[in-house]
Amino acid sequence: MHVIRPAVPQDGPAMGDIHVAAWRHAYADIMDADFLAKRDPIAVGQWWTQNLAGDGAPR
Repeated sequence: MHVIRPAVPQDGPAMGDIHVAAWRHAYADIMDADFLAKRDPIAVGQWWTQNLAGDGAPR
Protein backbone atom coordinates (compact mmCIF):
# COMPACT_ATOMS: atom_id res chain seq x y z
CA MET A 1 0.00 0.00 0.00
CA HIS A 2 1.26 3.47 -0.88
CA VAL A 3 0.71 6.47 1.32
CA ILE A 4 0.50 9.91 -0.25
CA ARG A 5 1.32 12.77 2.06
CA PRO A 6 1.69 16.51 1.61
CA ALA A 7 5.14 17.60 0.50
CA VAL A 8 7.46 19.12 3.10
CA PRO A 9 10.52 21.36 2.61
CA GLN A 10 12.84 18.35 2.99
CA ASP A 11 11.31 16.96 -0.22
CA GLY A 12 12.59 19.94 -2.21
CA PRO A 13 15.82 18.38 -3.56
CA ALA A 14 14.06 15.24 -4.80
CA MET A 15 11.29 17.34 -6.31
CA GLY A 16 13.93 19.40 -8.13
CA ASP A 17 15.42 16.23 -9.63
CA ILE A 18 12.00 14.99 -10.74
CA HIS A 19 10.89 18.40 -12.02
CA VAL A 20 13.97 18.85 -14.24
CA ALA A 21 13.91 15.24 -15.48
CA ALA A 22 10.24 15.63 -16.40
CA TRP A 23 10.93 18.88 -18.28
CA ARG A 24 13.82 17.32 -20.18
CA HIS A 25 11.70 14.35 -21.21
CA ALA A 26 8.44 16.16 -21.94
CA TYR A 27 9.97 19.04 -23.88
CA ALA A 28 12.84 17.22 -25.63
CA ASP A 29 11.35 17.71 -29.09
CA ILE A 30 9.78 21.09 -28.38
CA MET A 31 12.32 23.28 -26.58
CA ASP A 32 15.95 24.11 -27.27
CA ALA A 33 18.22 21.29 -26.08
CA ASP A 34 20.75 23.74 -24.61
CA PHE A 35 18.03 25.41 -22.54
CA LEU A 36 16.89 22.07 -21.17
CA ALA A 37 20.46 20.96 -20.46
CA LYS A 38 21.05 24.10 -18.42
CA ARG A 39 18.07 23.46 -16.13
CA ASP A 40 19.70 22.92 -12.75
CA PRO A 41 18.03 20.32 -10.51
CA ILE A 42 19.77 21.78 -7.44
CA ALA A 43 18.45 25.29 -8.11
CA VAL A 44 14.97 23.97 -8.87
CA GLY A 45 15.14 21.89 -5.67
CA GLN A 46 16.03 25.01 -3.71
CA TRP A 47 13.04 26.78 -5.26
CA TRP A 48 10.79 23.90 -4.17
CA THR A 49 12.29 23.90 -0.66
CA GLN A 50 11.68 27.64 -0.27
CA ASN A 51 8.14 27.44 -1.57
CA LEU A 52 7.26 24.46 0.61
CA ALA A 53 8.62 26.29 3.64
CA GLY A 54 6.49 29.36 2.87
CA ASP A 55 2.91 30.16 3.66
CA GLY A 56 1.51 27.97 0.90
CA ALA A 57 0.87 30.86 -1.47
CA PRO A 58 2.08 30.20 -5.03
CA ARG A 59 5.17 32.12 -6.05
